[in-house]
Amino acid sequence: MLRRAGLAFVLLSLLACDEKSGTEGPEAARAQAARRMAEGALRETAGGRIVTRGVQVYAQAAEGSSAVCGQVNLQPASGAGLFTLFVAIVTPEGGAEQAGRYMVEQHVATSSTTASRVFVEMVSRCYEGGGPQPGQRPGAPPPMPPVPDRLPTPGMAAPEAQAAPDGAPALAPAAHAPETGGRQVTLRQNGNLRVHPHGGGAVLRIVPQGTTLRVFGEAPGGWLQVGDSEPWGWMHDSLMVR
Repeated sequence: MLRRAGLAFVLLSLLACDEKSGTEGPEAARAQAARRMAEGALRETAGGRIVTRGVQVYAQAAEGSSAVCGQVNLQPASGAGLFTLFVAIVTPEGGAEQAGRYMVEQHVATSSTTASRVFVEMVSRCYEGGGPQPGQRPGAPPPMPPVPDRLPTPGMAAPEAQAAPDGAPALAPAAHAPETGGRQVTLRQNGNLRVHPHGGGAVLRIVPQGTTLRVFGEAPGGWLQVGDSEPWGWMHDSLMVR
């Protein structure tokens, strides 16, 4: 069994729980400091009060760095503000944690473009030991997070049951999202077909590279509802040929 949860667990945790508690010592103090700096940067972005929930702090592979992942409402006073995902990377300036000076790189899902960036950051950052590895070539893509030991194989049939585990939403029908006029997409690589468009949905099957699919609907963050004569599930548009 893997010792670290995959991205599905991370996203479900952000929706359901608050920051880890019950820990003590330098690591806990670092996590608390990282959270304070991340929330301070969010307040600057909002120009005032914010509300956060589901915040998790993960030590990164780079010494002294932390990723703060969670949800934030940037307009709680308006009554119309919605919670959206964010990732903040808190890094010591010059790589020297002892100096006590940190930089905060912030990503908040406030549009389709920024939501896609937040998704990428969550995939590469929101787990223990995430982010670029020490000695990694500058500009190289970050490592992917750990995945479950058992995954469906390409072409594996989707299970008949439509209910997702852990209380996740059931497979959405085509009417759940607007029609896209018969648009078709082709996979640039093998891709996970998921139950719902939130990144942490259960994997129904792996669709092989080169498969052409019809798009039935779209959801924020670059998610597409795809299938053939009827919708199968959701995939991220980063897997598609542009």
